Amino acid sequence: MPARVESYNFLNRTPLESVFTPEFLQAVDTLHPVGQLTDTYNKVADATMLNRMLYLDWKITLADNDLRKVNRMCEITGIDVRYPMLDDEVIDLSTRVPSRVKLPRGKLRHFYKNALRDFLPPEVLTKSKHGFGLPFGQWLKKSSRLQESIYGNLSAFKSRRVINPEFLDNLIDTHRTGHASYYGSMIWVLAVLEEWLRQNEEDM
Repeated sequence: MPARVESYNFLNRTPLESVFTPEFLQAVDTLHPVGQLTDTYNKVADATMLNRMLYLDWKITLADNDLRKVNRMCEITGIDVRYPMLDDEVIDLSTRVPSRVKLPRGKLRHFYKNALRDFLPPEVLTKSKHGFGLPFGQWLKKSSRLQESIYGNLSAFKSRRVINPEFLDNLIDTHRTGHASYYGSMIWVLAVLEEWLRQNEEDM
């Protein structure tokens, strides 16, 4: 850990030489991303694996990713957002709960559900888990207007000599015939990266 949790990462399941151009690979440290995760994971001294992963989740998944997106989108739309489960006192309490109580025999959210049993309605506590991600991959598969915009960005990105053009072509084909959500995520990342680069070229 934590490299193991990155085994599902698209870029860790595909040889980098087939994804990126030789020029790009020579200019970057391909071990930096997992090294950054490992450094963060190891900052928590004398902690269980569960607590180390929770700390990693707070610092990377939440602070550096999810909260930035939510905060910015809510700011743009004038929505005031709060995170009661990230209150300092709640976080402090969570660090004092033993790992064996938080995750007894692999039961996810066991402590949380029992702690809130008399506060939240049963339908909330017993409902199945579902993600909050946009179904971009499915939308792209069905919308010709979205395809025109996204494929245009991918075509422009080819000229930057970062990604092998053959990889981009194969990615599009695989998305059309394979798991739309999984492959759509990589398409989204590259298309948005091209959009960001285009809008910020003057500052680079």
